[in-house]
Amino acid sequence: MNKTVKKLIPMNVITGFLGSGKTSLLRNLLKLKSMSNTLVLVNEFGEVGLDHEMMERLDKDTVLLQSGCICCTIREDLTSTLSELLDRRFSKEISFSRVILETTGLADPSPIIYSICKGNIIKNNYRLSNVITTVDAINGIIHMNENYESKKQIAVADRIMITKSDINKNNLSEILQNVKELNPSAPIFYNNKKFSFNKVFKEDLFSLDNKSEIVQKWVESEGSKYHKGHIHNTSKHNEQIYTFHLKFDEEINWTTFGIWLTMLLHYHGENILRVKGILNVIGSDYPVAIHGVQHFIHQPMHLKSWPNSNHESRLVFILKKINSSDIVNSLDAFNRLGKVCME
Repeated sequence: MNKTVKKLIPMNVITGFLGSGKTSLLRNLLKLKSMSNTLVLVNEFGEVGLDHEMMERLDKDTVLLQSGCICCTIREDLTSTLSELLDRRFSKEISFSRVILETTGLADPSPIIYSICKGNIIKNNYRLSNVITTVDAINGIIHMNENYESKKQIAVADRIMITKSDINKNNLSEILQNVKELNPSAPIFYNNKKFSFNKVFKEDLFSLDNKSEIVQKWVESEGSKYHKGHIHNTSKHNEQIYTFHLKFDEEINWTTFGIWLTMLLHYHGENILRVKGILNVIGSDYPVAIHGVQHFIHQPMHLKSWPNSNHESRLVFILKKINSSDIVNSLDAFNRLGKVCME
C-alpha cells in the first residue's frame, strides 16, 4: 500500500444475510481498544430500525443511515453521509480514524463497493479496507439457495465469518463447500469463544483487481444499472419481501409472549425471515431484546439500560409471502388468552 492510500480513512463493511450475526460481530469488535476511535454506520431495512439500539454503544459515533436497502437510492445517502462526516471531522466536531458500515441483511453489496471505490468524494478520502461477510450455520444453506443477495454477499467477501457453529455443526461441511464454490480465496473464520476478534481487521485485504471476473462485472455495472423489480420503498424489498412493525404501550407478559412467538416461528418460520424486538417486560426494570430467524429463536438478551426515553415495546418483522394481519390477529388472540388466565 502506497503512502497516499494509507493516509485515507479505512472503511470496513460488515454484510451477511438476515439474522447471520452482523450486529453481534460488530458489538464484539467495538469492545476492542483498537476500535475506540471508530465511527459506525448502520443501515436497516424498514421504517423502524432496532439494530443500532442493540449495540449498547449509542453515542455521537453511531449514525443510522436512511431506512431501506443500499441500492441506487441509499447509495446517495451513503455518499452524502460520508461527506458530511468529513466536514464534521475537519471542524473537529467529531473524531474518527475508521468507519464500519453494517449493511441490512437484504443488501446487494455491489452498489456499496461501487460507491466507495468509484465515487470521487468517497474514494479521495476513504479506502475500502475489508468486506466481512457473516454466514449463518443454521440457516445459511437456505439463505444461499433461496436468496441471490446471500450468494453475492459471500462472493465479494475478503473474510468470511461462520456464525452459530457452536449451536449447529450438522450443516458445516455443506456450508463450507457452498461458500468455497462462491469464494475460494477468502479466509474463513468461526465466531466462537476461541476466536480473537483482532484478526477481523488485522490488515487490508480488499482489492477489486483480485476479485473474480463476475464480481468485477457486478461492481462495474452499478454505474448505469437499473434495479429491475426492486421497489424503492422503505417497507418493501421486492414484491414478496417486506417489513412491518408493532408497538405496545402496555408492559409485556413474558410467558404469554414467549409461547406466542415460539408457536409463530414453528408454524410460519419459513416465511418470517427475521423478527427483532425490544420489550418492556412485566417485572423487569430494563429492556429485553429478542431475535428470531425463521424457525430459530435466540436466547433473549437483557440490555443494561433503555437506549432512549422511549420505553414502549417494539417488534420489527421482515416477512416473505405472509400477511402481517395474520401475525397481528394471532398476537391479539394470545394476549386475550393471557389476560383470561391471569384473572
